[in-house]
Amino acid sequence: MSRIEIEERGDVRHIIVANDAKLNTLNSPLLEALAEAFAVGPDTRAVVLAGEGPRAFIGGADIREMGAITTPEGGRQFITRVHRVSAAIRACRVPVIARIQGWCLGAGMEIAAACDMRIAS
Repeated sequence: MSRIEIEERGDVRHIIVANDAKLNTLNSPLLEALAEAFAVGPDTRAVVLAGEGPRAFIGGADIREMGAITTPEGGRQFITRVHRVSAAIRACRVPVIARIQGWCLGAGMEIAAACDMRIAS
């Protein structure tokens, strides 16, 4: 099941895109949840963003969902969700670190670029 997991480890928030079976690709519900995950409390000192499993950080946007978009407005709505995630990362009041392991494609690259620091393996 695709989901965003949030783990508080001391004063560091860990956000995990958990969709390993599909290389952590992002559909609309995941994009909405991911944008909300960067609203941190006053005790948070940093955020680490990672993908589930060793195969991918974020393998991009969900191509099946994108392929089903039939109108320009639908396309704008989808890409706006990706932009909202990047804006939420940039607006986060603490440093956001992308822990990049495996594939980082398309929307994943855009999200990684929005982070303050990127550590890749």
